[in-house]
Amino acid sequence: MNVKHRIEGVDAFRDDLKRLAKDLDDGDVMRDAHYAIGQLVVDSAASKANALGRMEAKAAKSLRAGRAKNSASVTIGGASSPFALGAEFGSNRFSQFRPWRGSGKGAGYWLWPAVRAEDRAIERVYEQAIDKATARAFPD
Repeated sequence: MNVKHRIEGVDAFRDDLKRLAKDLDDGDVMRDAHYAIGQLVVDSAASKANALGRMEAKAAKSLRAGRAKNSASVTIGGASSPFALGAEFGSNRFSQFRPWRGSGKGAGYWLWPAVRAEDRAIERVYEQAIDKATARAFPD
């Protein structure tokens, strides 16, 4: 025996959920959130780098926030600052850099400490993006 039961409004609700998924996947909501997160980290890292010295401050000028759909990103280094990774992570081989701190929780001198310090702010950016997309999908 096949029993059908119709729930009023379920089709509209499913359409709203599809719109929400589309906004989160294809729209600019997540791209904007990822850029905001990247820029938040860039700003925090630059502040930390400026407090450490000239080499770190110059390396921090190479930081760029990405605007990808699937993840937040920050790029570091380039032709104008090939020393940027040494300024961030240190080295046990090259004396112009601070000592290498390893690859664990204490890694990095200014970029990764900025990422760790901004974890709550990063969560808030994601919460705001989800709220924005949800408000579009469910306007009332």
